[in-house]
Amino acid sequence: MTKAIEYVDGFITKLIDEARHDKNLAERTDLLAHYLKSTDQNGLPFTDKYLRDMLVNFLLAGRDTTAALLTWTSYVLSEHPDHEQKVVDEITNVVGLDRFPAATDINELVNERNVFFLIIS
Repeated sequence: MTKAIEYVDGFITKLIDEARHDKNLAERTDLLAHYLKSTDQNGLPFTDKYLRDMLVNFLLAGRDTTAALLTWTSYVLSEHPDHEQKVVDEITNVVGLDRFPAATDINELVNERNVFFLIIS
């Protein structure tokens, strides 16, 4: 257990260090960048320990719920190939094949929002 904790701490510490020294931090929109650009209730930057604890909580808490959501979404889309193809086509047209989707793409990805309604129905 000690080795596993040391491994996670090293991984998270490296992420924090790299983000702190990222010349494009002001343009980044990820969770870590948000916390690095923010301050606590006293106006002070968040400590590395606080950042580490936040990242570990998000990684651990989000793992199972995200996996379950992605599994269910894949299953439901496989049951509706017409919707699946619309999603694939839209992502290809809006995002392309040379990058990952960004937050700025959300407004143009109409079919992806419609998948939510397909999943809960």
